[in-house]
Amino acid sequence: MRGGVMRLKTWIVAALGLASLVLLIALSMLASDRLSGGIRGAMCGYGVFSASAWGFRALVVTVLVAVLAGVLAIVLSSVTLPLFVAVSV
Repeated sequence: MRGGVMRLKTWIVAALGLASLVLLIALSMLASDRLSGGIRGAMCGYGVFSASAWGFRALVVTVLVAVLAGVLAIVLSSVTLPLFVAVSV
């Protein structure tokens, strides 16, 4: 009986998560449709990045942060020591 209740709770949480994702996708589609006129170049990547002096700089920083996050994840996954060690007094 207990497993059935747990399975029902899991299903409810999963359904709520899926519904919120569908809602967020719909909202982002509506927002992008409404804002598409403000982006030069008919939503092409070059037009978006060249719209200001910071466009390509932001792209480079984003790529660097993503690569560094991947390297950090690889390094931390290979570490066998605990990251937080409790010190007893």
